Amino acid sequence: MRALAYSGESRTRLYDDLASRYFEACGATDTMPIQTLARRASEERTQANLSLPAEVARLVDQQKDLNHRPIELPDGYFSFVVEDGLVHSKANDGLVWTLPLSVSIPAWEQVADDRDMPRLWVLDDGEGNGYSRWLSLPDLIAAGGFPRMQDARDVLSTGTRHGHFYAFVSHRWRSPTHPDPGGHQARLVAWRLFGALCEAVRAAHRRGLHNPRQVARRLDVPIGPAGSPLAESILVNVLRDALDESSLADAAVEVTSIAGHVDDLGAAQARSDGGLTHLAELVAGLPILRALLRHLHVWYDYTCMPQAPRTAEEQAIFDRTLRRLLAVQCSARTLILLDDTLDYLGRAWCNLESNTAVRLSGMVDIVSFDEKPRLGRQREPYDLMRLVGDRQQVAWRGVLDTEVFRVQSPEECMRRLELAMADPGDLPFLYNALRSAVHAPTRDAGETSLVTGVLPLPTVENGGLFLVPDYRQRRQRPVEEPPPHVVGSLDIHLNLDDVEIAPSYQPLAHAARPSCHIAVLAACEGEAMVLTAAVLRARDELEVLLSARVASTSWLSVDPVPVGHRSDGALRSVPTTADLWAIVRRRSHRADDDVTEALARMLEDAGTPAVHIEIDRKNDNVTVVAADQVADRPHSLVVRNNIHLPHHPQGLQYRHLMRHLLQPKLPINE
Repeated sequence: MRALAYSGESRTRLYDDLASRYFEACGATDTMPIQTLARRASEERTQANLSLPAEVARLVDQQKDLNHRPIELPDGYFSFVVEDGLVHSKANDGLVWTLPLSVSIPAWEQVADDRDMPRLWVLDDGEGNGYSRWLSLPDLIAAGGFPRMQDARDVLSTGTRHGHFYAFVSHRWRSPTHPDPGGHQARLVAWRLFGALCEAVRAAHRRGLHNPRQVARRLDVPIGPAGSPLAESILVNVLRDALDESSLADAAVEVTSIAGHVDDLGAAQARSDGGLTHLAELVAGLPILRALLRHLHVWYDYTCMPQAPRTAEEQAIFDRTLRRLLAVQCSARTLILLDDTLDYLGRAWCNLESNTAVRLSGMVDIVSFDEKPRLGRQREPYDLMRLVGDRQQVAWRGVLDTEVFRVQSPEECMRRLELAMADPGDLPFLYNALRSAVHAPTRDAGETSLVTGVLPLPTVENGGLFLVPDYRQRRQRPVEEPPPHVVGSLDIHLNLDDVEIAPSYQPLAHAARPSCHIAVLAACEGEAMVLTAAVLRARDELEVLLSARVASTSWLSVDPVPVGHRSDGALRSVPTTADLWAIVRRRSHRADDDVTEALARMLEDAGTPAVHIEIDRKNDNVTVVAADQVADRPHSLVVRNNIHLPHHPQGLQYRHLMRHLLQPKLPINE
């Protein structure tokens, strides 16, 4: 494959370089392509040459608001894209209609659930010598910047409690001795939190203080009156405890009086408010908002951990906080300061914090602003979140190369991931933290994803025939789908220390009827090894649950970022006979993966029962597979079992999988 040859698979080349070269050679662009550091740097260089006057940039950004606006969503089947709080729908006639998510329409009510942001976890770390210290937002404003911890000891609070909001600030150090010598980050944090508080007041006033936020089930986006996730978290954790409807109305009046200062959530003010003097003067005349600010707190390492030089007592606090840093971060929402995106993502400590936020808590907000208006739409937090998530995809493959395939050392892994650290002594802690979260963020399979391993094909009529997926069929999913039938729960533990290199297809001895085939679907070959090993460790429990003996296993890798080591690297099909199939995968990938749907369709056409095993769900994670019911079934083609099945030595790209799996001009009976 030309793309693989151009990327120059190497055990020493930087992972980001491998990814960039692969995507350049593919010659196709996915709807949501993987973001690499090289691609981001190229985009920033392009944008640097496209500066526009602020007013012109604002007008250009309003172009999307000129699209046709429907009264209701179109009937029947249609495609859609969600962008900047708008749904762009395209029906069969090709006409695009745009509808704001903030508008209440009957269609939203039919597909929406009540879903507030969760309350923050209360962290009780004991007495005042605990490990969790926080700076209130009024104290940050009064200081005009982030003070050194030893200078702020008297104003720091310990632990967290209900009725308050806590933000864990993930940031880069702008100098070796002070993370924020110019106060740039302090201005960004203070104004962003103040802007989010004002946004929360507006959302609560429009929707009702105790009325829950509405979220569309299939779109997974808020509909109707709603604020940003950060604002909604403040609403749930602060406003509902601190205000009633009367005081909320008074707070809304205060917000309206300063609308010009916070329309952009304070981004413009943050650029110029040296020492936060303007913000201090502004809130002095807003008694309700000023009182609410006392309920907002931040964790910033320079302010909340003792800085060098440290006394023995301070060193003990520092060590205790470092050991419990995960608990501190998970008790708050994480604010990622991307004032320099590329530099941030190249810092090992920043990578750890963003990794924790994306993988574990899910409560993360990205704060960024541009110094100059650019041509077209500015980067939204969603775009930046995708960049952070894609960076973790690459890091996950680095960990798998180190722990599963053992082709490199931890030091080499960090070097190839371009994760820098000021103190080399931090490497053991940082690498162990990197490997500790064995679930990387999932990524939908793009057109250029590399498919390797084995796609098992169910046999019919005593093995004389087998089924292959008909690539011409595409699923048409209804808005409302019935919940899957739960078979039970399987206790599965992922363990990087207990993984053997599994062949892509493996018959197991001493299998008896009824038999079961385990088909593992993974995001890369290293992950396939981890999932296969985890299921086989639970083999006895699985056989009892399914009342069947495991007769064979297979794995298929659909890799959106093929930069890691590949133990197989090829793709083939294997006719497989079993009374029952178990499709093993990660929950968050299942909905949009055509491979899963193809397997479900083939098994239904073959009359073979099957279950899903969702590896990242703790309870009720074994469910019955149900293929879609479309009028023009069957979805599979019947092939004679005496034909030669081709072997693709370098795999296939996802866009070619179904059409070229068995090569054209095969004897096929439809």
